[in-house]
Amino acid sequence: MPPLSTAPPLEASISFESGVRPILESRCRPCHFPGGTLYAKLPFDRPETVRLLGERLFTRIQKEEERALIRAFLAQPAGPSDAPSPAGSGAATRGDRGGL
Repeated sequence: MPPLSTAPPLEASISFESGVRPILESRCRPCHFPGGTLYAKLPFDRPETVRLLGERLFTRIQKEEERALIRAFLAQPAGPSDAPSPAGSGAATRGDRGGL
């Protein structure tokens, strides 16, 4: 019997809010969430920031199953789960990538 994997199947749709954001909250809070020192430059409560940074997020995310879930999210086309979060006013731009 093959080993069980905790990574989601690639054909499953990964929701930012229920799949990726909880990982980021546990690893990157408080700095990259509202009130944090890096939130204005890199708001991790916004899927567009995660898509912009891609695997560079992995500096604080060491568990392979969490990385696999984020990779699956990044591999799927942007969709409704990428709608901007109503909370927060931070915005990442292509010219402003520092501060991980």
